[in-house]
Amino acid sequence: MDLIVFGTIYLEVVFGDLPALPGPGQEIYTDEFAFSVGGAAVTVTTAASRLGVRAGMAALLGDDLGSRVAEQHCRRAGVDMTACRYVAGPVAGVSVAVNFAGDRAFISHLPPRPAGERRDTHRWLEVLREHRPRWCYVHAGTGVAPFVRQARALGAHVALAVAHNDIDDDAAAVVDCVREADIFLTNEPELIQLTEAASLAQAMTAATGWCPCVVVTRGADGAVVHAESLSVRARPSDRDGGLGQLPKFQEGEAIGLNYIGIVQIGT
Repeated sequence: MDLIVFGTIYLEVVFGDLPALPGPGQEIYTDEFAFSVGGAAVTVTTAASRLGVRAGMAALLGDDLGSRVAEQHCRRAGVDMTACRYVAGPVAGVSVAVNFAGDRAFISHLPPRPAGERRDTHRWLEVLREHRPRWCYVHAGTGVAPFVRQARALGAHVALAVAHNDIDDDAAAVVDCVREADIFLTNEPELIQLTEAASLAQAMTAATGWCPCVVVTRGADGAVVHAESLSVRARPSDRDGGLGQLPKFQEGEAIGLNYIGIVQIGT
């Protein structure tokens, strides 16, 4: 297998493209609307499959609607599901995604689960030992840096993502993860929050000192990719995400996976 993604499933309600968010007490309408499934376990594996990468997901799946829809979608996309763990009760999160100002914002809910169940790094290592992927994709967070080191010791490259809540919870742990990863996938507000920099240029200087390849999305301004001797600026895509999402830039994952697929896998 080329890639395994450790992540969370979300059932999404997607609105866009809006000129601005509504104010308190205000209601606005849009002609663009869709139901979708998302979360890294879905979006990254299906994007990778479209690039010809043999991709699998290692996610919790429950008996809720979001889990069933995500499983059906990923099986149709050719994603390997053998590393998923099935549990009783609701697992999938619910997100409202709003497209505006060339980017998206989310309001999300995750059903409560037993402590450690969603971020079970011991099980993740068992998955890597069994499937031996060339790459794995994981979110940064508390307790994840030792997993990243062990993953690389097993011969896997690591693509690392982050979210604002990860930084809020433990920014130092996120930085520890970034230092161990092969590719760091983030967006401009996340990176500036993590580095406490005054500008993107300063933030990139800090991030590229931690990780050899950094992918930063910038909403309507596309993305910046720095990979040691390579520095690239990318523009937004007008392609549909394939999940009922509205045309948008395909986030850091797409550029990062192109980097993986073109430069690394098969070499």
